[in-house]
Amino acid sequence: MDTMGFPEVVLDQDTSPRDAIKEYLRLRPTALRIHNLLAQNLSYDVLDQGAKRLGILRGGEIYLHGDGEAAAMMDYCIYNVYRNGRNAIDQYVSENAFDSDSDVAAVLKAMQHATYTLAVGVAIKPGIGGYIQNLLSNETRLLTDVAISETGRPGMVLATRLLDYGNYVTTGGASIPVGMISCDEMEEWQRAITLGRDSSGFDPADLIVTCLKGDPWSCSNFAELNRYVKTNIRRLSQKTELSQRKSALARRVNRASLNHRCKCGSGKMAKNCCGMRQAS
Repeated sequence: MDTMGFPEVVLDQDTSPRDAIKEYLRLRPTALRIHNLLAQNLSYDVLDQGAKRLGILRGGEIYLHGDGEAAAMMDYCIYNVYRNGRNAIDQYVSENAFDSDSDVAAVLKAMQHATYTLAVGVAIKPGIGGYIQNLLSNETRLLTDVAISETGRPGMVLATRLLDYGNYVTTGGASIPVGMISCDEMEEWQRAITLGRDSSGFDPADLIVTCLKGDPWSCSNFAELNRYVKTNIRRLSQKTELSQRKSALARRVNRASLNHRCKCGSGKMAKNCCGMRQAS
């Protein structure tokens, strides 16, 4: 197999790739069941809002072109459409009780901390998945995915949601293939990305829309593919910086509100009453 110039990957981790794929195969049915349940329970207004952000809501109707676009929309609605500060996963967790050591709890925790990113395959491990470079966090991780182990190649670029299980990650099931790049080209992309190591908190709608447009595999040369991704990276960077400023402002406002009398009527300062429970 052509390695596209990517070196061999060796990670220092507690779980071996074989143990990781065993755990992945055990958790996968639970993850699929929870994902399908969340998708079935999405309200029409949540679906409409997600479709509108992805540019596929026209005249009150949702227009989908293929299973890939449908999967991307459902993924976006589950993770990135909020009601009263909660997405579908947060709402489900708040309404149900789980054994903290159960597979359900493990999957839901990974879903709550999932991030959307651009990932580049740097090495394929047959029967397991492979190693990927997360371009937005600049990390190399073990990805467990049997399908990718069979069809993936070094240099393959995916726009995908990653669920982190500690010693390995999995995709959310709605990955979008973007194209192929070499190791040198990946490093060039990495240098162009200035998002830092925290890629949480941004809205990936523009990234999803860009990657769904046309057929990126048909790009005639790297220059065209390079423009295709880097244009989106600039928009993504701007949105991420804006969301980070808003989050910092919200934290400052929250801290300020804790220095007032608690609204419960106890007479105590909020930081020593209900605010203390909210912060914990």
